[in-house]
Amino acid sequence: MEFYTLGEYATLDIDLIAPKREVIGQILERAGFQREGRHWYRTDVEIAVEIPSETLAGSHQRVESVNIEGYTVHIIGKEDLLVDR
Repeated sequence: MEFYTLGEYATLDIDLIAPKREVIGQILERAGFQREGRHWYRTDVEIAVEIPSETLAGSHQRVESVNIEGYTVHIIGKEDLLVDR
């Protein structure tokens, strides 16, 4: 939501949808994140990450791909995000 509103709606964490949550958790920990419950935190950069599911709650056809500093990021479609809210 924060991406689509250009920061006008600030969220408290980044939600990732990924298979093998435990592998992603290990990667986050190697990157300096600490796990607390279902979230991984990195306080020095004020980022929290959650992996709420292994499957997308929406249509893969509406996923938007965005290039950010040379990386392709896939973001849930606006319509599906609004329905979720």
